[in-house]
Amino acid sequence: MTENAQRFITAQTFQALSHRTIRTSLWDETAEAAMNVAWTEIEAFIQRNTLTAMGPRRRIVNVLGEEDHDFNLAVPVAPHTAAVMGNVRAGQSYAGRALKTQYRGHRVGLSKARDMLKAYALTHGYQF
Repeated sequence: MTENAQRFITAQTFQALSHRTIRTSLWDETAEAAMNVAWTEIEAFIQRNTLTAMGPRRRIVNVLGEEDHDFNLAVPVAPHTAAVMGNVRAGQSYAGRALKTQYRGHRVGLSKARDMLKAYALTHGYQF
C-alpha cells in the first residue's frame, strides 16, 4: 500500500477482509535475515573446507508464486570431497543447455516472464 492509501484505509482493514498478511513495503526483513544466515553458513563451509568458489552466488528458484516463493541459494565450487554438515548440502547443478532471462520490474510480472520463458522452452525442444 502506498503512503497516501494508508491515510484513507489501514492495512488492518485489508487484512481483516482478506485473511492475509498485508505488506506496506516490498522489503521482507524476515526473508532477508534468513538469506543472510544461509549465505554466512555457505561461506563458512567453503572456508572451513578450503574450497574454491568458481562463480557468483546463485538463487535457484523452485517455486515462483504470487504469495509463496521457494528457492535455494548456491555457490559453485571446484570439485571436492568435503563432508557436508548442517544446513549446507552438496549437489550438482544442471550442466546441459539452459535458457536464461532477465526481468526488471515489479515482482507481480515475474510469473508472466516465467510463463513466456517456459513457452519458448517447450516449443524449442528444451525441458522445463
